[in-house]
Amino acid sequence: AVSIIDIDYLPISVFRTGHISLVKKLNPCDNQVKKQPSFLTSVSFGDHPDIHPLSRRAITEVLKLESMTEIQSKTFAAAASGKDVLGRARTGKGKALAFLGPASEHLLESKDYVPNKSVGVLIISPTRELAAQI
Repeated sequence: AVSIIDIDYLPISVFRTGHISLVKKLNPCDNQVKKQPSFLTSVSFGDHPDIHPLSRRAITEVLKLESMTEIQSKTFAAAASGKDVLGRARTGKGKALAFLGPASEHLLESKDYVPNKSVGVLIISPTRELAAQI
């Protein structure tokens, strides 16, 4: 079974109505400027039960991340349990951590994985630019 998650794709008409503007830069002093929506959730990396203590420490202390984005919070448990997940979110919304986090957790818990002796995770990227980011 594949979990399909579609995150933060709003119709373009919403961007053009003036309620929220992500298309053009607005003067921050303008009283009519609305805050851009936050893509962070109330789900904390520090409190998440599926995250290994060492991973939790790396995410919160080294990466300085506190809250999961929507794509991360909605896919982490499913991906960490071994389910296939098909997720879609805009650029910069945390998709890489949404799949790399559960993959790392799986390796930490796996008895079959032997570092430098077996393949732990195989990631296929469509472009070199994305591969460099991952």
